[in-house]
Amino acid sequence: MISPISVATIGVSDLERSARFYRHLLDWELVAAGDVDGPDLEALWRMPAGLRGRAVVIGAPGTALGRVRLIEWAKPGEMVRDPARNQDFGHYALNFRVGDLESVWERLEEIGGSARSRPNTWVVAEGILAHDSLCYDPDRITCDVFELPDEGPLGPLGDRPSSELQTMAIRPSDIAASVAFYQGLGYEVWYDHKTDGIEGFLHLPEGTTLHNVNFHMPRQSRNGRVELAAYLGFPGVPTSHLAVPPNIGIMSITFESDDFDHDVSLLEKVGGFPVATSDGVEIVPYGPTRVATYLGPDGEAIELVEVG
Repeated sequence: MISPISVATIGVSDLERSARFYRHLLDWELVAAGDVDGPDLEALWRMPAGLRGRAVVIGAPGTALGRVRLIEWAKPGEMVRDPARNQDFGHYALNFRVGDLESVWERLEEIGGSARSRPNTWVVAEGILAHDSLCYDPDRITCDVFELPDEGPLGPLGDRPSSELQTMAIRPSDIAASVAFYQGLGYEVWYDHKTDGIEGFLHLPEGTTLHNVNFHMPRQSRNGRVELAAYLGFPGVPTSHLAVPPNIGIMSITFESDDFDHDVSLLEKVGGFPVATSDGVEIVPYGPTRVATYLGPDGEAIELVEVG
């Protein structure tokens, strides 16, 4: 069985600066640290030969899901995504839920972030009202940070200041093809909703409609979801060729597998494009394990890691 998203991997220009931002933004903790190098990772991550990096993994206390893996390359490259072109295809934004959005917003610049769209309340889908914001991390990677005023279907955060990663937002070029792909991996559609009237918040041309399809893994955590966010009538271009080391931006999402051979076959069956497989590579935060990398419908990198 494939898990919800276990890790989102991000290339950064300054490891300490970015780790400080995410830890202070979310009150997360350091989980693991290690080096990134060697032929196996070069194949799995489409790294140039001889490239080295340093990695840290941070996450919400008490869960092994929805973590962030930050990697600083020895010679950082270019940005994967131009923040001004938010319609382009591929991995687009990290989405986090917090208990007090206004408090987070007040200290955003102090911890190294910057504003994109100030908190605004809007109907995400039927029965789901969100107090939502968009900001940038120190490398101008988009983060969607939101609060649920009435808790909604996700339930209470309790005494936790934030959740693990809620969703990885993906811009699809063909939303029907992407829906079929992620359903094939075992995700179920939680909601499928079209929204008008929020062009200002999302920095869209007037008249653009947001088509949002949000998935969850049934009988598992409602966090670590995949979210398809298509801008109807606002064409984009692929970015997958840039989402590789040593560039700066979102590199991949990782799923855990307790039946590795079955899930590799499943990725191939639903149309995943194979990149590489390793039967025993040291990878933060999992240690030595089996790993496979595939590309999704828009070239977005998907890492499958054997656990258990």
